[in-house]
Amino acid sequence: MILTAAQAREISGPSAEDYLATIEQHIRKAAEDKKREVLIRDEPFAHWLYGSNELAAEPRKAIDALKAAGYAVDLFYQESQFVDMALRVKW
Repeated sequence: MILTAAQAREISGPSAEDYLATIEQHIRKAAEDKKREVLIRDEPFAHWLYGSNELAAEPRKAIDALKAAGYAVDLFYQESQFVDMALRVKW
């Protein structure tokens, strides 16, 4: 039997859990450094909330899980000589 497209998507990842594991590492390090927020400039996180494009299902699930856990999530955007963008997570 051939692999269905839904099965292929599930296998290919990354899943919301994969994204959350990476984000949690950033949060943990910032919290250990006595910070109340973290800017995640890594791809693909930095561009998740930029522009009018709808997020794919897995990034949306990850953001929803962060919000459900009490975090505030938004886009950090600063223009100077270059544009600085990041996913900002506050607690």
